[in-house]
Amino acid sequence: MVGCSLFSAGATRSAHSWTRNRTKSHTSAQFLSANPKMVSSISILLSFLLAVPLFSFINSLKVGTVFSLSHLQGKHLNLVLVVASSLLLIGIIHDLFLMLSTWYLGALISSGVVIWSIGDRIELQDQMPAAATLIFTILWFVIVPVAFKQLESSGQLATGISILIGLGLFVLATMNLQPRLAVCAIGLVGSNLGIILQHRHSARPHLGAGGALLDGFVIAYITLMLYPQQVSTSNSFMAVSALIPLLLCLFPLINIFTISFSTMLRVFGSNHIPPPSIYSLLSAVTLRENISTALIFLGVSTTSLIAIILGRIDSTVGLPIGLLTVVSYIMVVIFLLRHSLQHQVTGRPQIRIDTP
Repeated sequence: MVGCSLFSAGATRSAHSWTRNRTKSHTSAQFLSANPKMVSSISILLSFLLAVPLFSFINSLKVGTVFSLSHLQGKHLNLVLVVASSLLLIGIIHDLFLMLSTWYLGALISSGVVIWSIGDRIELQDQMPAAATLIFTILWFVIVPVAFKQLESSGQLATGISILIGLGLFVLATMNLQPRLAVCAIGLVGSNLGIILQHRHSARPHLGAGGALLDGFVIAYITLMLYPQQVSTSNSFMAVSALIPLLLCLFPLINIFTISFSTMLRVFGSNHIPPPSIYSLLSAVTLRENISTALIFLGVSTTSLIAIILGRIDSTVGLPIGLLTVVSYIMVVIFLLRHSLQHQVTGRPQIRIDTP
């Protein structure tokens, strides 16, 4: 984490310093200076790609350690890194040339097919047919990255949320003796943390579509590959195993469904349209954007902690805790939506509307 943070912050600072020192007559300097999101995305990618291969090389020299005995280390992780790098490039092109959403949606569908084809798929203990696993795997690798892109578009929250979820993934992967996934998670944390450290005057740096898609895809893959050491065939254990990835990504998922709800009202010509994201809904209630950001980060930290607890306690106890957490999130969002719509009915203006 420290290494990735320093590398990411140093790469970003060096790129911006270089552009400032160049004269305005240089096209390349103007190009990079006009696209700080591209610089942040590339620095995240470079520092993240260094972490996992370096660990794999060091771990290969430590034959006989407890880590080398684990058979759940993400055997296809190198291919996953290639796919993640491709998504970052596609996101950068999307930002530079203002491509349609179908540009990156097609790439995400392809990435889901690739993950399914190598066997890293949603299976729920082999209880689903192959066609169902393909559909659910594609949906997972489309919805989660798009959710992170929406977080970046609506309030530049993708970086902070990626850090909090990545820490939860690191703890869970460590407890499950999955060291490569743990390094992958902590590398992602460090890469995003370096971007925040470089932007000293803002805790919400511009990440861009490329970095957001990269974060979302890697988080979607790690959550999918988290396997507990002790496996049970009980229904409660299967339900908790399915709940843990949902809890880790709960805020991004609920946020994108809130945005979809607002979009549907706009399409059908409703007179009362709530703000399109949870961040805007909270800002309308708290009247302070920094308080809204703090509440969101607190909520994501809480769900990550609950997911970690569910990975350690008995599934019969963890199942109602996980369901209660999901229901609580839904109730809070419903309250925010009702509050927003009531303000519109009474003619009171909203505080803030997101602009992608």
